[in-house]
Amino acid sequence: MLNTDGKTAMHVKAGSKLVFQLHYTPNGTQQQDRSFVGFKFADPEKVEFEARSTQVINTFFAIPPGAEDYKVSASGTFERDTLVTNFTPHMHTRGKSFRYEVTYPDDTKEILLDVPTYDFNWQTTYQLKEPKLIPKGSKLVCTAHWDNSENNLSNPDPTKTVSWGEQTWEEMMIGFYVEVHPKGQAPARPSGGRPQLDPETAFASFDANGDGTLTKDEVPSQIGRHFDLADLNKDGGVSKEELTLVFKLLSPQRGEGKNKDKD
Repeated sequence: MLNTDGKTAMHVKAGSKLVFQLHYTPNGTQQQDRSFVGFKFADPEKVEFEARSTQVINTFFAIPPGAEDYKVSASGTFERDTLVTNFTPHMHTRGKSFRYEVTYPDDTKEILLDVPTYDFNWQTTYQLKEPKLIPKGSKLVCTAHWDNSENNLSNPDPTKTVSWGEQTWEEMMIGFYVEVHPKGQAPARPSGGRPQLDPETAFASFDANGDGTLTKDEVPSQIGRHFDLADLNKDGGVSKEELTLVFKLLSPQRGEGKNKDKD
């Protein structure tokens, strides 16, 4: 969602395809689709700023059964000065709280948005009263907490380990936000919040029995598909060093140096 007075708009190039991802779950009976979408078009002559929705994201987590306050973070560093206008945290039914925090280049910190009681039924976009300037080199950190215990009345099954997935009984961890740039000056890729994967934190999350080695049934499916690749010594387990390597292979930042934007 983008609140605007007509001076800020998202640029959709001619010939672009709009893809709408709807996570339908069969319930055994025929249903009617009530989904809809609306657009507000801006006069190109009046537009002064170009907006773009982007995110920090963590898809590598495993929430243990019964965990009442399980914590996962996602972070990225801004590559240039960037104006941010709103935030949209996203989790599923086990979501408990979500926070956006920035660490500036001088190491001072500021909470940009704190949602202490997250509710999956309200996919809320929080619009800033005034755009926030995030200086180049600042680090954006999103922190999510989940309640996978029986005390969470929305919990589909507190006995299950929960990882990333598109179904409601699975979970997601995405910190959406909208950045804006002067018209004609938007970089080719999002300037802030470049996702950074932390293999050490992920390893501690996945290693349920704490034996220092991951087995295939301990890791989420998106890593499980690469398990044999990560198991370099073919001993049937993955060490922290081996997980670090597979994270590098899966990282969206690999190969970017060849096409790095110039300021």
